[in-house]
Amino acid sequence: MKTRIIAALGAVGLVSVLAGGTGWATDAVYSVNYAGFVQVTIDSKEWALMTNPFDAFPGEDVSFTTAVGEQIGTGTAFRWDGAGQSWLQSIKLPGFWLGDDPNATKRGTGFWLYNGDAAPAVVMIAGQVPADATTGVAVGAPSALIANPWPANFDPTADAVLGAAPIGTSIYQWDGAAQAWTSTVNIGLWLPSPFAIPAGSGFWYLRPQGSGAFTWTSAKPYAEP
Repeated sequence: MKTRIIAALGAVGLVSVLAGGTGWATDAVYSVNYAGFVQVTIDSKEWALMTNPFDAFPGEDVSFTTAVGEQIGTGTAFRWDGAGQSWLQSIKLPGFWLGDDPNATKRGTGFWLYNGDAAPAVVMIAGQVPADATTGVAVGAPSALIANPWPANFDPTADAVLGAAPIGTSIYQWDGAAQAWTSTVNIGLWLPSPFAIPAGSGFWYLRPQGSGAFTWTSAKPYAEP
């Protein structure tokens, strides 16, 4: 799996990228009304653990139908219901999504995407770069499949809220190229740390039994828009 992150592009720039397939990577955002995308190549019969760090374009939602659409022909997507501690599945059939939800890829949500096609799939998720100063992400207990709600790389071990988790908490991210896990654990300090999670990637946040659900308030990590 290969990932390319375009954190911010002007409206004209986005059109040119969609047409020409080129762009640039950045952690900075320079203007209002900017759009961006995350792009992932998922090999045949493989998984990606993704997120959509963008707001919907006007008049659209963040369903799989809108965010992923026909970029994979057949496959499946799984989200984790943090409140119910159970899986939510959407299935991609030729021409439509079954079991979709208008908020399926809302910011802060991690989701699994499986490419059931015989060929690699290039999946590009586009939207408006978030301009709100802060946003809240529901963190279920004890297991949460969440993501950085901003189009930027992220180290949860350094976050003032997530990094203050109880001893025994683990964080897992998926290495798409190796189709394997990498992880860090809090044993009084995080090992390893830093633990960088690329923009556009979801991660598991697993706390000990008895931990309570909470809302993680995350501040925008860039000045504009």
